[in-house]
Amino acid sequence: MITTIIIAIATFILGYIAGIYLPQKFRKEDKTPKISIGPFQESQNYFDITNHGGEILDLKIKILWLQDGERKERKMEDFFGANEDPTFASSHKCNALKKGETKKVINCPMYSDNREVEVIIDGEDIIGKKYSNKLILKNNIKSQP
Repeated sequence: MITTIIIAIATFILGYIAGIYLPQKFRKEDKTPKISIGPFQESQNYFDITNHGGEILDLKIKILWLQDGERKERKMEDFFGANEDPTFASSHKCNALKKGETKKVINCPMYSDNREVEVIIDGEDIIGKKYSNKLILKNNIKSQP
């Protein structure tokens, strides 16, 4: 009886060490940035960008859209903090996004011929690996007079 209890306790301890403790101790934290964008906020002309992964450095954001049948391009360089009100705050430059950080990207075009704005995000993770991602932001079609 006591032998069975000792074996059960030893098995539980070994299972804990092998199944929970060791994987947590030796797990490598993912350093790759994981960027998402929020929906276009037409009332104040911005969209949110959030980093769910590792830190991204040398951040560059470019947008492409169709306007009157012509492909347009713009570098996005003006940002607000996640809790700042674009009506009252002043914008700032941003060249990095930390894990869990959200910024408001301003001066997005209000209209696009196909309702899509391509958001191209380039940068580097903290170990120097290049990061590039293209996301689609939906906006409005310019109404015809």
